[in-house]
Amino acid sequence: MMAFDLIRSLTLATAAFVLAVAWTPLLTKYLYRYRFGKQIRNEGSTPIYSRLHQRKVGTPTMGGLIVWVTAVILCLGIALVGALVGQPDAGGWNFWSRAQTYLPIAALSVAAGIGLIDDLISTRRGVGLRARQRLLISIVIGLLGAWWFTAKLDWTSLRVPFVGLFDIGLWYIPIFTFVIVATSHAVNIADGLDG
Repeated sequence: MMAFDLIRSLTLATAAFVLAVAWTPLLTKYLYRYRFGKQIRNEGSTPIYSRLHQRKVGTPTMGGLIVWVTAVILCLGIALVGALVGQPDAGGWNFWSRAQTYLPIAALSVAAGIGLIDDLISTRRGVGLRARQRLLISIVIGLLGAWWFTAKLDWTSLRVPFVGLFDIGLWYIPIFTFVIVATSHAVNIADGLDG
């Protein structure tokens, strides 16, 4: 069974990569044509970051579409094939048939929707969602995810590499929420500066 899981994961990752690479030029051309480019807000309080971000002016935004549209196309495609052949789980390939999939798909969809709204607002007005708004949204997403893991999946354990698994009870909720908020904001702040 473990070999099948590995093969399935590698096959789906490869399919997602190929599909994403195939339609990225189409999306980029569209974004350039309709001027969905990055605009940099400069309030004067962060001169170094503002100067570093100036290189990104005009760079197409909404690249997240590549990630979530590709994921949705693959998930729906596999579910459709399974329905057509009379096997709802598509021989173990349909991720929609498992409760563990609902949280990542929901988190991906909500985060993608928020990112899309933020990008649309920022390309038109020059300023997207404020930091406080993004922080509040991240906290709500983290709390909902933590609730799903503890209430629906009955998961309250934390694995420490090379040490073992520890049941931390309800501490799982604030730790889960912190990890979601910290990672999403760390990526958001340095977005585009690493390339």
